[in-house]
Amino acid sequence: MVAVPSPALRFLAGSDCTPVRGNVQIGTCPSCALLQKDTGPSWQDLCARIYKHYQIYHQADGTEQKARGSGATQLAPRSELIASRVSQSVAAPKQGSALDIGCGNGAFLQAMMKSFPGWRLTGTDLNETFREQILGLGAQVDFKTQNELERAGETFDLVSLIHCIEHIPSPSQYLRSARRYIKSTGVLLIEVPDAALNPFDLVVADHASHFSKNTVASMIEKAGYELITSGNLVIGKEITVLARPLATENIENAQKHGPPEPEFGRRNLSWLERTIEQAQRLANESKLFGVFGTSIAAVWIASALGQKIAFYVDEDEARIGRDYFDTPILSPSQVPAGATVFVCLEPELAQEIATRHADISRRYVGTPPLH
Repeated sequence: MVAVPSPALRFLAGSDCTPVRGNVQIGTCPSCALLQKDTGPSWQDLCARIYKHYQIYHQADGTEQKARGSGATQLAPRSELIASRVSQSVAAPKQGSALDIGCGNGAFLQAMMKSFPGWRLTGTDLNETFREQILGLGAQVDFKTQNELERAGETFDLVSLIHCIEHIPSPSQYLRSARRYIKSTGVLLIEVPDAALNPFDLVVADHASHFSKNTVASMIEKAGYELITSGNLVIGKEITVLARPLATENIENAQKHGPPEPEFGRRNLSWLERTIEQAQRLANESKLFGVFGTSIAAVWIASALGQKIAFYVDEDEARIGRDYFDTPILSPSQVPAGATVFVCLEPELAQEIATRHADISRRYVGTPPLH
């Protein structure tokens, strides 16, 4: 891996939307074109610090963030959007089983209970922090550690990794080993950030890999799966993948995905620098300055701006009225007249939100074009 100069990465965020400090390097793998961080000892120590004090969905007291699915007008929990799409996309048995790897506090398991009501569900994670919370979801839900899974030797109709595989330094190797959990007729579900569309994925300190649609498809095929579908199918800035495990004898002859698209790492790192410059200029010229959003991008730009943010803005009712790092979270209707709001999100979404909320008394400004 040849590291790309990345001054924008002097500001970082943990995947739990908390500010972190550390030295990370990023570059493209010469053999597979996957954009990755240097996952040596320095990165591993940084991740250990993040996970020691991990605060899942702290902006809403543990409640999963909401998103707007493709064509939807209302916000809904992200996991519910994904589970609903899966239920419509695969021929699933009424009495199936699912394993959610990296289950956290059970947000996706809860969504699966709604979309797959007759299924037996199992969650697993690196630690047992949320074991009791998972077990409390219902009689059909279980929790197993990695060792417990190995001893049980179970296979499942669906194995999901929702915002999980990007944390793993050798993702293709991991997915190859995960085949042992999937029935021969089963399905693999992966949800990852689309780093080509969303440059803010690069500033997440504990994300080891940064995927585009081509590189995630290539990784899936290399690990011994046949793609069913892949793309921005549920949430615009995320990639949803459904795949089937191939028979062992067919893995080496699997059809490999096409050549990777042009490398996007340098472009996106440059865009992040321009975004910092724009935010600093807006903050300096505004009497009252706020930031739209309370996730990764917001905590990253807050680290760059220091004490210049007077308020945050969010559409998620579970977050409105709370504080985000001792700064109030307002609804769009509560933004004071005369304020400037920087919509610090990926460019297309930022422009859509800025257009929707701007009026004669409130200035909304999106991020620069991505080029």
